Amino acid sequence: MFLNVIHLLEYKNPLIDDDNFEKWDYGPVIHEVYSEYSSNGSQEIKKPKRHIKKSRTDKWRIQG
Repeated sequence: MFLNVIHLLEYKNPLIDDDNFEKWDYGPVIHEVYSEYSSNGSQEIKKPKRHIKKSRTDKWRIQG
């Protein structure tokens, strides 16, 4: 989130512009992305999926 604020201050537009962020105890989370990788626990994500979003009103979609 800090990078988003810095980018917004320097370039006048947000680095991440997404209404799907949820406020969690340890920081902002996109639930669909969290659900995809939570089973990894603290292990490295070997092959990340590509997360795409068509528009501001769409939800995140995971593309293999």
